[in-house]
Amino acid sequence: MDADPRSRLIAAAGPIFAGRGYSGASLREIAAEAGANVASISYYFGDKMGLYRAVIQHIRRTREQQHAMPMDLVALPAPTRLSMLVRTMLSRMMACNNTGWESQVMTNEMMQPTEAFEELVKDYFQPLFTLLKQTMAELLAATHPNVKEFPEHMIEQLALSVVGQCLYYRVGNRVVEILIPQQRRQDHYNVDALSRHVIAFTLAAVANPDFHTCSNSAVNLSATNAAETSSHTGSLPVDSSDISDTHRSVS
Repeated sequence: MDADPRSRLIAAAGPIFAGRGYSGASLREIAAEAGANVASISYYFGDKMGLYRAVIQHIRRTREQQHAMPMDLVALPAPTRLSMLVRTMLSRMMACNNTGWESQVMTNEMMQPTEAFEELVKDYFQPLFTLLKQTMAELLAATHPNVKEFPEHMIEQLALSVVGQCLYYRVGNRVVEILIPQQRRQDHYNVDALSRHVIAFTLAAVANPDFHTCSNSAVNLSATNAAETSSHTGSLPVDSSDISDTHRSVS
């Protein structure tokens, strides 16, 4: 048994929070599982929420160490940066199988937020979201050079769409298991295959001049890019070999 009571409490609390949810978890059960007394929870964490936050922080640190974000992403071309961001997000979200307690804790928190949720969003998702918005803005500017400025909400929606595509394979994992045969999931629903799909889908959406006209925006890319689209193939200055090379470089 680990000699560190704090670590033992976190290790014991994780599976219990995952299985029973935050409200259903018992501090007595956690303490007993850790071989500690209930008072030690107050000593190390202050209260139940403090212990729960420590569990979430433990999960975050573990995933960030196992699936670290490549350094100096901002200096990379936007398509390469997008590829690395998507791959990292999918790797973290699919790090555990459906029975892994770490994934279950995170899924529970997203589906039934607690007091810890705002901190989780700001510390974990905000940096990714900020970098994704910058990436989407650069991709839009490169694809539609005749448009001087894109509405902020358009950039936000594109960034959130990328997050949503990645997140679904965590929160909707059971749905995918039911709908898709096992062999096909193994062949085409792994991190590499899904990364290629999300990247290709996103690049196609960004490049499509008609895609953005449905937004409540004064920007009409179809009209603005009329001359451009007469010979435009609908693709960004990146091809499938670029994406494949990027995947190999961060594997």
